[in-house]
Amino acid sequence: MTTNRKRGRPPGSGIDDSRFLAEIADHMHANPSMKARAAMNYIIRKRKGDWRAHSEAAMLRRLQDKWTKQGVALLADAQRRAEIQQRRVSLSDIVEIGIRVNAAVQALRTPVHMERVMRVANAVNAAIDQITKPMSEVQKMMNRISDPLANVHRALAVQNEAFQNIERFKKSIELTRLPRDKLSGL
Repeated sequence: MTTNRKRGRPPGSGIDDSRFLAEIADHMHANPSMKARAAMNYIIRKRKGDWRAHSEAAMLRRLQDKWTKQGVALLADAQRRAEIQQRRVSLSDIVEIGIRVNAAVQALRTPVHMERVMRVANAVNAAIDQITKPMSEVQKMMNRISDPLANVHRALAVQNEAFQNIERFKKSIELTRLPRDKLSGL
C-alpha cells in the first residue's frame, strides 16, 4: 500500500502561536494605523525568549503565514475583547471615583455651602410634604370607598351562588320530568 505523499517537509510548523497572534491583533486594534508586519516585529521584540524559532526572521515569516489565513478573525476577536474590557469596572476606577466624591463632599462642607445644602434639603422636604399630604387624603378616600365595594362584592358573590343553585335545581327538575308523549300514554 503506497500513499501519494508530497516530498519534503510537511506544511505548517505545528507550533501554537495563537497567543502571539492575539497580542498582535490587540496591538493593531489599540493602534489602528499600525500595519500587521510592524505589530509582529513589535511583539517579537517585546516577547523575546518566549517564542520558538531559529531567528526573528523565521518567527516573523511563520506569524505572517498564519496571519494571512486568520488575520480577519483575529482582528474581530480583538475588537470583542476591547469592547468587553471597556465595560469592565476596575478597582482603580472605583478608587478614583471615591477620591473625586470625597473631594466634592469636602468642598461642600464649608459653612456657606452647608447653609445652601440645608436650604435645598428643607425645600425638598416641603415639596415632598405637599405631594404626600394630598396622597394621604386620597388614600383615606380610597379606604372609605373600598369597604362598601367589598360589601357589594360579597353580596354579588352570594347572589351568584344563589343563581347557580336555582339553575342546578331547574336542571334536576328537567331531568326528572317525563316527556309529554310518555304522559299521554298513561
